[in-house]
Amino acid sequence: MAMVTRRTVLGVLATGAAGAAVPLLSRPSQARLAIVGGGAGGLAAAEAVRVLAPETRLTIIETLADGAAHRRLAADGVTILTEAATDIDPVVRRIRTTAGTVIEYDALVFAPGIGFRTDVVAGYGADAEAAFPHAWTRHNRDRGLGKRLDAVPDGGTVIISVPEAPFSFPAGPVLRAENVAAHLLARRRRIKVLVLDANDTAPLLSERRPLWAARFPAGSIEWVPGHQGGRVTAVDAATGAISGDAGRFRADLINLIPPQRAHDLALSVGLADTSGWCPVDAATLASATAPDIAVIGDANAAAPSAKTAETAGAQAIRAVRALLAA
Repeated sequence: MAMVTRRTVLGVLATGAAGAAVPLLSRPSQARLAIVGGGAGGLAAAEAVRVLAPETRLTIIETLADGAAHRRLAADGVTILTEAATDIDPVVRRIRTTAGTVIEYDALVFAPGIGFRTDVVAGYGADAEAAFPHAWTRHNRDRGLGKRLDAVPDGGTVIISVPEAPFSFPAGPVLRAENVAAHLLARRRRIKVLVLDANDTAPLLSERRPLWAARFPAGSIEWVPGHQGGRVTAVDAATGAISGDAGRFRADLINLIPPQRAHDLALSVGLADTSGWCPVDAATLASATAPDIAVIGDANAAAPSAKTAETAGAQAIRAVRALLAA
């Protein structure tokens, strides 16, 4: 997933794609803008603020603020807190973190990413996550998935379970299946990657299949869509089995990507609705429940079929411009 850089922001602004020029925040000078989440969307929002309103006091709250972009922003004077936000009070405009830090803001960009649903697949919980690791977000990377992948024997089977959309990085399952097959076939003569997909279509699948036919032995990747029984409905961590419309399955490794929703914080502070996602104004990305908060990226309901870094970056620029004009 491509990150949005300052050069990207400048390019979008130069084309006018982000809208007409706007004034600075119509509040006192040195207005305070906070960003919760330092992934693709949060970083793009920070870059847009630095370009459009460099005098703004900017704070990013992100536990994994360890990338080059974070370091560059810190060197530019942006306050970066490697803490997790635990509460947001939109009435008094105040954020609290795990470390007890209190951040007051005039406007907030909320880009926390996704959370995982435990009420869709029967038996899914902490034990199942350990038994069927997903490694789907940067906060859940690996969790032993790499070592278990390397332990798959010659002739072994890997199952990838894809949840019903929407979920982050829609093209990810196709690329993951391809990467798993390539990784294993570099060391083994024969393997099988079985993808059980709750959806009837998958982005990139039709484009990548001819490449798989040329690159891998026949049958190395099998894709079962939803209408052919690809939906997984239950898991059993104790036995290592999963069940669904096509029956019961076991494998040398099961990579179960859980059903998704907005981040836990979105639910606890009331930014998400009963769908599990955050409703927003389509033009400004302002929260339907708290207009001073722009919700961008995977957590919002604005573009359910395009939860990608590129979408988050484009939303970030629009949201910042709207906040600066407020």
